[in-house]
Amino acid sequence: MKTTVYPYLSLTLVCAVILAREDPATAQQGAWNEKTAEIWNEKAGESTKRVVRVWDEKPEEERQWELRGVYSAEGVAVGQVELTWRSKGARPYDREAILETYLGAMVDGKREGEGTMTVIDGTEYRGEWQGNIQQGNGVLKYSNGDVYTGRFEKGVPHGAGILQSASGDKWKGEFLNGVPDGEGVATLLSGVEFTSVWKDGRESVESVERRAPLRAAIPGTLPGLDMALT
Repeated sequence: MKTTVYPYLSLTLVCAVILAREDPATAQQGAWNEKTAEIWNEKAGESTKRVVRVWDEKPEEERQWELRGVYSAEGVAVGQVELTWRSKGARPYDREAILETYLGAMVDGKREGEGTMTVIDGTEYRGEWQGNIQQGNGVLKYSNGDVYTGRFEKGVPHGAGILQSASGDKWKGEFLNGVPDGEGVATLLSGVEFTSVWKDGRESVESVERRAPLRAAIPGTLPGLDMALT
């Protein structure tokens, strides 16, 4: 994963499933992951073996999965489910092998509606899904403690949102394809606010110059911050 560091801001944007910044054109990449499972047939009062499947956005990792929930007549997960992905060859219920979990709604084997996904590195997304992709309103907590709250489109922050760093600084404004864009309000940990303008993931020279004296005037603040856009 390539990281580009832009000086003077301390917020990390890492957007994908999960959640590396993706090209929207490739956001639907993946494949069906099928297996044979024992399914309880309440009407017949017995269990039967069926081929069931869910959508796997990372087929190259050869992960294995378990699901608590309901399958449709076609064998795909539907309704409220608990989906757990484990590393290849792991024993069922081996918690140390868990790579990712999803608790929420599914339609035709894909995340759809409200749901929460948690990854082994501590990254967590809570919010709306469409076609297995973050779409709509949501909250994304990054593994480093940064938090983005706002709109998502095709798996990345896009639209009105707030990005708050683990250190307490935040930026409120519009996001475009995963990065801040346009005029927004930056708030330092001290509570000082100022106008901050961004273009193509970079803060304007004027905003950087406006920030410097504010930081210098506040005892105990760091002289500079880093924002890593992945």
